[in-house]
Amino acid sequence: MDHQGGAATIQSTAERRRLGEQSFVSLAEALTWIAFRDAMLPDHLRTQVEGHRPPITESPEERLRKFFSEENEDVPEVPGLGYFHDRQKGLDSLTEAWQQLRDDVARGDVNVRGRFTATYSLADARLADVEELTGSMLATFSQFDVSTGGMRRQPDGSPDIMWQNDPHSFEREFKSFGGDTRAAGGYLLVEVKRVGLLKTHRDRDMGTVPANRSLNHDEIIGQAASMLAAQPGISKGSAAASIVADLPHNSRSGKPRDTRHIERIIAHLWRGGRSQSPQ
Repeated sequence: MDHQGGAATIQSTAERRRLGEQSFVSLAEALTWIAFRDAMLPDHLRTQVEGHRPPITESPEERLRKFFSEENEDVPEVPGLGYFHDRQKGLDSLTEAWQQLRDDVARGDVNVRGRFTATYSLADARLADVEELTGSMLATFSQFDVSTGGMRRQPDGSPDIMWQNDPHSFEREFKSFGGDTRAAGGYLLVEVKRVGLLKTHRDRDMGTVPANRSLNHDEIIGQAASMLAAQPGISKGSAAASIVADLPHNSRSGKPRDTRHIERIIAHLWRGGRSQSPQ
């Protein structure tokens, strides 16, 4: 896919997020920059991929027990948001971006660093030394984990991009509890050097997209409709606040978007209206 063609996907978003000015950006920001020219923080990416699912209160052990018992129930399908409203299409774009970044690192064009943890624990990772990650290391830890923004070894038959409700996720966690301790480990707090990323993946489209582009009502309504499908009891105000939290700030004022304005855009859904913008 032409990743300036990836910029065509930008037309379905409210606004694009620029890369931060810091020397290193998160792996999630780097991958979404390559895929969509929209630098998304790890939590924003996770929200878009997973959609608005009811919170999971069970422990990983309890979920695994149910998965292998008669108590297991099918997880209701909840569509993703934004670039992942067609989840598979979004994941395909993210997968290609991940493969491109690994090639960039192998060529020495982009620098990546991270912290290894044998238990894949953020607490352990914070105490670990920062390592420069080579192309061969990324080939070993070749699976990007959306839930953590980290990198893990990739079991046979498992996709390059793993997210929480992927059909392979239970199998992956089951193997991490098995006899081979290598399956559990990985790199967290992974960061990409901004200068190399921008040099390799220039933003040729930024000049053609107005910085103050108005909100995309259809996308906002689609997000609200997805929330209603997943949580029929959610209030209009709660849905609007959740959408605002995922939107970049107003490019002119630098302030968060007006929640009441978002409520007006989506109000017809709470009146039983169709998922389209009111006239």
